[in-house]
Amino acid sequence: MYNLNELHPIQINDLVRIGRTKDGGYVLSKSQLQKTDILLSFGIRTDWSFEESIVNTCNAKVYGYDYWTNPLKTLIFGFGHLSYSLLLFIKGKIEYSKHHLQNGIKILKNPFSFYQCFNPKKGRFFVKKYLCGKSRDEKKFIDVEHVFKKISYPISDHGIFVKMDIEGSEYEALPFFVPYFDLINGFVVEFHGLSSKSNEFQILINQMKNHFHIAHIHANNADGYIENTKLPQILEILFINKKSFTDEIKLSNRSYPIPDLDYPNENWKDDLLIEF
Repeated sequence: MYNLNELHPIQINDLVRIGRTKDGGYVLSKSQLQKTDILLSFGIRTDWSFEESIVNTCNAKVYGYDYWTNPLKTLIFGFGHLSYSLLLFIKGKIEYSKHHLQNGIKILKNPFSFYQCFNPKKGRFFVKKYLCGKSRDEKKFIDVEHVFKKISYPISDHGIFVKMDIEGSEYEALPFFVPYFDLINGFVVEFHGLSSKSNEFQILINQMKNHFHIAHIHANNADGYIENTKLPQILEILFINKKSFTDEIKLSNRSYPIPDLDYPNENWKDDLLIEF
């Protein structure tokens, strides 16, 4: 099992939430936003509220990647939520029904906002490919090296922020970002399947902590805790480049989730508590 104590965040006093108050929104530092000229976003599916918020907050260029995403599929997905909501309502599962109804309505609005968010004329690009570490089928995948080749240079030091929610592929892809760490002010990464990926996760965390501080942590409540432990199955972790700090570093004395910043990914379930 992974060591939760090694994930203890440092004290950060300017954290803000970017994106919606459900799955898809994340907590960042305001200082990171001020430095961000380019957002690299991997894993979008039907929710681009995070990318919209970044654009509205700091007017960054955006490169979004996800082979799954397209507006027509999003519409079908939205109608699926509505149908499932009706079925749950008929079965008397009112709270679950409300959740899927709300999701369906939001998703059906998304295709129209998609073209506003990813407008290449404004330097906001969507690439219909999954992220991988090394080259694979070029129709579906793009590797890290080619992601950086697509960016308009020159890039200022720490001018890039990376969001990554790629359903387990983070373990393969993240090590290939090491040569670009000086360009990156931070990452927010959702780590999946921690009961089976504990060793890979621990290796990655050690590698990341050579260059980045952990600044925030939130447990995605979708899969609960690993059996017979208080270790979450899914963790969202914010990393900030160590070169961004000149003052003394202190560990946070907070418990997580933080009220008014963190929200349950699935709002019909209780959020998962993390204490250090």
